[in-house]
Amino acid sequence: MLDRQITFEAATAFAEPHAPPPAFELRGLVKRFGGKTVLDGVDLTVPRGQFVAIIGKSGCGKSTLLRLLAGLEKPCAGEVVHSRPGAGAADTRIMFQEPRLLPWARIADNVAVGLTGIATGAAARERAGARLAEVGLAERGGD
Repeated sequence: MLDRQITFEAATAFAEPHAPPPAFELRGLVKRFGGKTVLDGVDLTVPRGQFVAIIGKSGCGKSTLLRLLAGLEKPCAGEVVHSRPGAGAADTRIMFQEPRLLPWARIADNVAVGLTGIATGAAARERAGARLAEVGLAERGGD
């Protein structure tokens, strides 16, 4: 069970006084399945541009935490706050834990697989390019 407060004080210690809001915040997050508490009072603030690893043993709540962040689950208590209004399930994609790339397809086409049901054709290519640009890989889309 993930039951510790997680803070990233070192990551935010050098933040600019007028820095943009965090990418997201988890405030007092609680998730239960029946009588089993999986997450208990989790607090987490992640600055924009920060990479974060969630690690732990099997069954400790990592995937549940990510599903809550993505808006695919609702917390029993607490809240998930995104810096972008409307961010959540409709704007989120899931990466499989095992390799699921299509080795015969270009990088942008692999990214576009996650847009199934949202965009097709030129719109999907444009959105895939935008997602690659967000992580600094726009120039690799044609690889």
